[in-house]
Amino acid sequence: MIPTRIDATPTPTPTPTYVDFTFKNLFENRSNVSFTAWKKSKDIMLANKPKEIVLKVFTGPNTKPFYEKIDLAIAKVSRLFPSKAEPKEVIAIRYVYRDLDWAENISKSVLSTRDYEQLVTWERGQITKSNCDVSANNCRGSRQMTTASGVSVILQGVENQIPIEPNGYIRLTTGMLEAHEYFHSLQRIPIINKGIEVWPHAWFREGGAEWVQNISIHADDYDKYKEYLIDDCSNTCQKMTVKEIEEFLTNAVDNFLPTKFDSWLNYSLGSHVIEILVAIKGPDVVVDMYAEMGNRLSFDDSFNKIFNVTWKEAIPEIAKTIHANLLSSK
Repeated sequence: MIPTRIDATPTPTPTPTYVDFTFKNLFENRSNVSFTAWKKSKDIMLANKPKEIVLKVFTGPNTKPFYEKIDLAIAKVSRLFPSKAEPKEVIAIRYVYRDLDWAENISKSVLSTRDYEQLVTWERGQITKSNCDVSANNCRGSRQMTTASGVSVILQGVENQIPIEPNGYIRLTTGMLEAHEYFHSLQRIPIINKGIEVWPHAWFREGGAEWVQNISIHADDYDKYKEYLIDDCSNTCQKMTVKEIEEFLTNAVDNFLPTKFDSWLNYSLGSHVIEILVAIKGPDVVVDMYAEMGNRLSFDDSFNKIFNVTWKEAIPEIAKTIHANLLSSK
């Protein structure tokens, strides 16, 4: 007798739901964190137009950027934060290694003497070299600085060849990099020139920009937003235990990173933490923390004021929620 074939019925993927999140109901509703943060942000972007931004873009004579529409990427970030102040001017300078001297000369010519000398002091020399590997004759990555006069300077080193790694390719060809760096200027506005020595932790700074670059570019596509978020953790936070995530969030303070942790966690894991905070309070929270610390509150006191819960109490809930969501995505 030939046995009857029984086809297994695939389990349907649950439809994500918008949830009114608190830290008390976070873990039980963990599967809806990404959708809630995404939808809150999407709705804000749809309801607002970008503010007028003075943007000046300079591209080296030998430079071919992987993404051209820097104004569009900036406009998307602006729509996400309609109530937040913008820099008085944005200067973006893009260059390959061959254009390094050109980029430095452009910096000198378009910035005031005071602003340029301030950046030279911060960089301890030529300001455009910080993105470049002299031994490899290659410039990569990007850097944002805000001068005392309120000018946002984006120094974008353009690599000789585009990365093969999927997330790196997406980051450089969709406007994510430009959105990331522009958002750093919004973070700085509430705190710069106030003599504040301790700013939000590095993972909050870079995780915030990493999350903003994702939502601003993928606000019209939840699946791509979620895919990038998960892939960003595939080689780092996806391998962490709950206790390791708790340890990171407890000890990675200011610009300090315990030696056992990969520095990319400031971006990848930080982005997941920011997503949770946005799901609870909305995207403004990633700038509001800077505003509170600009008023000379500590990170912990600023967090408590905004969320009405201590950072120490929030860490376990955040850690087990991130861990469970990453585990379910494998």
